[in-house]
Amino acid sequence: MSELRVQTPSYVGCLRRTPTLAALLCLGGCLEVGPQDPALPDPSANPVTITNHVHAMPIRERAGQDASAATFQASSAPTGAHLTYYGGKVIQNANVVQVLYGGGSYLPQITSTAGVSMASTYTQIVTSGVFDWLNEYNTASPAQTIGRGSFAGMVQIAPAAARNGSTIVDASIQAELAAQINAGTLPAATDNNLYMVHFPAGKTVINPQGEISCVDICAYHGTFKIAAQNVYYGVLPDLNAGACPTGCGAAPTLFQNQQSAASHELIEAITDAEVGFYAGLQAPLAWYDGNNGEIGDICNQQQFTFTGTDGNNYTIQKEFSNLQNDCITSRTLPMPTSGLHLWLRADADVYNGATLLTSTGLASQWRDQSGNGRTASMATTTRQPTFVPGALNGRPVIRFSGAQSMNLNVFSQPTLFSVFVVGKNSLTSESFSMILGPGGNSPNNQLRWNNGSQALFVTQNAGTIVTSPIGNTRVYHALSARYDGSTMTFYRDGNAMSSTNFTTTAPWTIASVGSWYSTYYMTGDLAEVIIYDRALSEAERASVNAYLRSKYNLP
Repeated sequence: MSELRVQTPSYVGCLRRTPTLAALLCLGGCLEVGPQDPALPDPSANPVTITNHVHAMPIRERAGQDASAATFQASSAPTGAHLTYYGGKVIQNANVVQVLYGGGSYLPQITSTAGVSMASTYTQIVTSGVFDWLNEYNTASPAQTIGRGSFAGMVQIAPAAARNGSTIVDASIQAELAAQINAGTLPAATDNNLYMVHFPAGKTVINPQGEISCVDICAYHGTFKIAAQNVYYGVLPDLNAGACPTGCGAAPTLFQNQQSAASHELIEAITDAEVGFYAGLQAPLAWYDGNNGEIGDICNQQQFTFTGTDGNNYTIQKEFSNLQNDCITSRTLPMPTSGLHLWLRADADVYNGATLLTSTGLASQWRDQSGNGRTASMATTTRQPTFVPGALNGRPVIRFSGAQSMNLNVFSQPTLFSVFVVGKNSLTSESFSMILGPGGNSPNNQLRWNNGSQALFVTQNAGTIVTSPIGNTRVYHALSARYDGSTMTFYRDGNAMSSTNFTTTAPWTIASVGSWYSTYYMTGDLAEVIIYDRALSEAERASVNAYLRSKYNLP
């Protein structure tokens, strides 16, 4: 007989409303899978692992709806939103297969391939470049690059009667997809294939969390396995039923709302492909916000229209950008990304253990936002600095009190570089307060505040010490330094303070934040640290300084 494995259910707060008793009874019966279950795929097929978790796009909050329901984000991202990478897979070059789940009545644009259709919508989303900015969610470990994809075409399947009633549970959808793939009706599953499954009018879908289409949710996406291969899929019910016409978008036409919902699920599947195997805030989740959900949830139903390469207009949903810190249609970065080597922001990914810090607490991990894995961490509690919210222009800082530091998981080792630091020295009198320093057996390289009014740079490899006047270090400021292979220039709040000539071809190796060999420490605050492994142009340097000065309201 066919082997079908059922993954243990797990929940992540996706249930936004309590399902009806009837739904729960149906769910309990439909998920009783066993050797004689009609939801089993063909006995000759590869073993299928059915999962009991998906991630859903919620119905927009309506008057009188339960207060726990997900809200409609009208025009911007919720405060504090940020996607964290947990180590799972992304879909690097999505190849979309549009699946029609049986016969019945569909919107004409769903079944058509002429003009503006769902087929052309998928094509434009993955090939036009409208989502090229998703490359900010590339990952270093494992190495994954999100690029443009392709549209494989539309396939109408004939589901087994046992999996095609008026109410269809997700286990039946997974089993039917597996059967159609194993039969060769649908293309074989790959790491890039994404099956976007559309349902005709009159079909109610219930996901494993008990959420009901057009009552609780608009759509969802999930993951299961055929043998060892992940299968990625999205579920798109007909939106002309129940609460969907008004709760799944505010576009002028039903089809535009259908386009928007499809884009929501497609981009979420790309950036969090293995959500079906959810086991908490850890791998195999990919990009996820523990408070707000996936990339589309943060911007739920914020729609916009773009013109495709075919000259037609398409309505899709905005998605969340970590770099822009908002819901966007396209990304104009406040700073260059080429050569970005290390990026620590106190307003992004500061943790105590597994807990994302939003209130005052000890910081054991400060995650690198450059994508290079140079996370700063400290396991010893007495050596951990403090996360302090709202300290600088309403934004948090990491506070070091003379005995704290954090070690970089991967050393920073640029030869040419541009470094930017926002913070302040809090010692009232001192010889120095360490910002970036050495550790372990690394050479004595450092950047520090010195004597209350100076910055000091050391590169042991070249035997060079550079001291620059920068003004009062005991107030918040943006300190930066640029080395192009022959000249080191210091800046304060974007203004050049000094230049010194020297030559070295050895790397400037930095191993720790806030200390010198676990001997000397910082007393002060850090809000942001940025290192490039190249000398930025003057225009680029000015753009980074403008970003920092605006963000932190610096002079």
